[in-house]
Amino acid sequence: MNPPLPKRKRASRGRARYKLMKEGKVRLGDGLDVDHKDGNANNNSPSNWKVTTKKDNRGFPRDSHSSKKYKTA
Repeated sequence: MNPPLPKRKRASRGRARYKLMKEGKVRLGDGLDVDHKDGNANNNSPSNWKVTTKKDNRGFPRDSHSSKKYKTA
């Protein structure tokens, strides 16, 4: 049986951070987050990662359902 979705997403985000720690791009306690550019925590391709501050990564606009608010053209 697979673990619930929030646990899988959390584990996937942890794997991304661990890989960037091995590359020396982030460290424990450095105040940085690993941002998944497309918002999909399960997409762990290195081209989808961006090292950013916690403030920038967690401070995006949200809609009434607490989801990310995306810009529309």
